[in-house]
Amino acid sequence: MTVWMMVTADKYELPLAVAESCGELADILGVTRSAISHALEGSGYRKSIERNVNRKYVKVKVEEEDLV
Repeated sequence: MTVWMMVTADKYELPLAVAESCGELADILGVTRSAISHALEGSGYRKSIERNVNRKYVKVKVEEEDLV
């Protein structure tokens, strides 16, 4: 299973939003799927100018046994 997340772009990478698909994460954040995909193709970083917050998109593979 793959988990899609928007995390802080610092050494801690704290989760800001978590979803089971790119589309679900896009819906949560109010952006398009392609915006997330393009950010992942680059460095994964995207800067929010209006709030001056750095964030990063990541995909994490989670093994089924880790979910228990």
